[in-house]
Amino acid sequence: MATGITAIAASRAEMAAVSWALFQITKIAYVVLWLLTLARLIRYRPYLIQDLTSAARSPGFLTMVAATCVLGSEYVLLAKDRGTADLLWVLGAVLWVGLLYTLFTAATVRGPKPAIEDCLDGTWLMPVVATQSVSLLAALVAPAWGPRQSLVLFLAMALCLLGCSFYVPIIVMIGYRLLFRPVTPAGFTPSYWIAMGALAISTLAGTVLVAAAPHAAILNDALPGLKILTLALWTAATWWIPVLVILGVWRHVARGRVPLAYGPAYWSMIFPLGMYASCTFGITPITGETPFRALACVFLYAALTAWVWAFAGLLRGLVELALPPGCDGKRRPL
Repeated sequence: MATGITAIAASRAEMAAVSWALFQITKIAYVVLWLLTLARLIRYRPYLIQDLTSAARSPGFLTMVAATCVLGSEYVLLAKDRGTADLLWVLGAVLWVGLLYTLFTAATVRGPKPAIEDCLDGTWLMPVVATQSVSLLAALVAPAWGPRQSLVLFLAMALCLLGCSFYVPIIVMIGYRLLFRPVTPAGFTPSYWIAMGALAISTLAGTVLVAAAPHAAILNDALPGLKILTLALWTAATWWIPVLVILGVWRHVARGRVPLAYGPAYWSMIFPLGMYASCTFGITPITGETPFRALACVFLYAALTAWVWAFAGLLRGLVELALPPGCDGKRRPL
């Protein structure tokens, strides 16, 4: 997700070489992650099912939907391969239906409910991200559907509105969690950046729908409202950024002094940075203001810097994992 959306943002900044390289890495990572997931399904099925129905971990499975649709968006925008994008959209839609209804059903019928501070964090906004990713890819592949183009665009708009409706109750719960329940520096994980990223992908979906309005009567009729909604979503995403930066400083410097060491959770911060850059590039045609493009470039460079840091940390971790025990002079737990 993080690599894919950063590749899309780089393409909008006319950084063709960077964009293409990130696109290739996205494809490799997507296949590897699917192979690892299938291996876990075969060898450790009970643990996978346990995670799938866990209040704390089940929302993370929706990254499968978002990753599939972000890769499909890359195939449309970077490779001009609408056939592969269509297949990824269908796969993403199937995953969206299966995983989303599993998540909400499991959360409703599970026995003793966990305390809100034990399970609720930014990953609970993944239903928004997943829904908007399907909407975004639907709008991008719609031209390839010929006479059904208007129907696909209607579905894209409906999903966009559904994603926005998901955001409201979930962010209220997260706000309650942050404002009225104890929060430790270690507990304020990078996943809270999804609060901004969910709004950013909603904004990006809105910009694509606005661009597609001439091709569907219902979008054309709703165009003024779509523009207002898109700008409102972008404004809300922008508001979140200083809040998250301030709390990040509190976590790592002022109060918690939590070491800034690589961990997989940091990819959930890179994705919102890349998504914000992409959506800010997208609203430039709506506003007609060139400063938005400069702002998008600032966040693109921030996303690229964070991506390089995280990717280097990932490679280092893989190398250390591959070393024989004791080769580096340290004992590592299994």
